[in-house]
Amino acid sequence: MPLVDLSDVLNHVLAEVRLAPEELALQKLRERARDFCQITRAWQADAAAKTIAINTATYTIVSPIGEAEPVAIEYLAVATVADTPVEAEPKSREWLDRSISNWRTRAADDFRYFTQLTRSTFTFPGLPVVAGLANGLTYRLSLKPGPEGTEIDEDVWSEFYEVLATGAKAELLVMDGERWANVKRGADYRQQYIVGRTHARIKVSRGYSDSEDHVVSPYRFGGR
Repeated sequence: MPLVDLSDVLNHVLAEVRLAPEELALQKLRERARDFCQITRAWQADAAAKTIAINTATYTIVSPIGEAEPVAIEYLAVATVADTPVEAEPKSREWLDRSISNWRTRAADDFRYFTQLTRSTFTFPGLPVVAGLANGLTYRLSLKPGPEGTEIDEDVWSEFYEVLATGAKAELLVMDGERWANVKRGADYRQQYIVGRTHARIKVSRGYSDSEDHVVSPYRFGGR
């Protein structure tokens, strides 16, 4: 998956906010990129496949891309028979407590559902009694740049760079008292960023359309 280095695209921000230090502009661009990806879930990638282990219901979420940070599991499936993966549905802990009261301790090869008890793990409602097919557990994550990350998915940047740059410019311009500040323009840009981010989330959730607006989505939210 090609990546874009945020430091290489700062010109989209600094062309207007010329007096801002590059390091500060990079920080603001990173912050907007993290926020944008968190809300829109536009950056997605397949994680490394796993194998279901006996008596192991909980598995670690591992980002497939360097410093990128997982946002959510978008799709998860388990192949219990060769070439027939079964998609798992995300459920809350409260739902599982109501519907499968002994889900934490029961012995069961049940991969219809999963839940996230922590940011870094996902859990099935039962302790497997049979080892799964090798690499039969597959899942896709939405991602965001890490707190110190400098890279973002090339496709996300190409599609939404104007929104991201507008968000970064907004945060710089509202820094009242700085030489580059223009609080009114910054407030306008901040509103434009919020609107652009909202439109991007809708676009991602519906999928990319052709000229007749027929939707086939490459993205899924929470496995739905």
